[in-house]
Amino acid sequence: MAKPTEKETFLALLDTLQLPRELVSHWEQYDRNKIDELTRTTRLLLSMEFPLQLLPDAMTHWKTQDWRGKQGTMPTPTQFGEIAAVWWRGWQQTQETLNKGQRSPRWRGGFDSLAAKRAALEEARAERTVKPDEWKQLARLFTKADRHAAAAACDHKTQPGACLELS
Repeated sequence: MAKPTEKETFLALLDTLQLPRELVSHWEQYDRNKIDELTRTTRLLLSMEFPLQLLPDAMTHWKTQDWRGKQGTMPTPTQFGEIAAVWWRGWQQTQETLNKGQRSPRWRGGFDSLAAKRAALEEARAERTVKPDEWKQLARLFTKADRHAAAAACDHKTQPGACLELS
């Protein structure tokens, strides 16, 4: 996905802040400080590589978490840029934590080699046909480990058409 341009980010910011283009045109002529504030916020978002499609989510965060937003007050561009930056950094950290859990699955405090094997088979489905015997073998390993729910999930994949249903 291509990085958004400064103009695209600026326009997306205007939409998120619900600022009419006519008002911005007025500011261009009579109040350059407001245009400068919008430009600084735009550059902050660009420097953080903030995805434009998540701007509405950052606005929702403003409305639900900031005391001014809870009162129905719209943020200034600077306020929005700051809260969006903090929200985005938190979102990234959450995603990193979730992804780490997928890369290093844990079971009862230790590395879960069975979950890692299951994840590898799931990923392999994208590139090749995983044979029912592979799922059955993994199901037996889960059963030996007294993890019957995971074994049942692997057994389900051996049924005709099961992989299509779960994709």
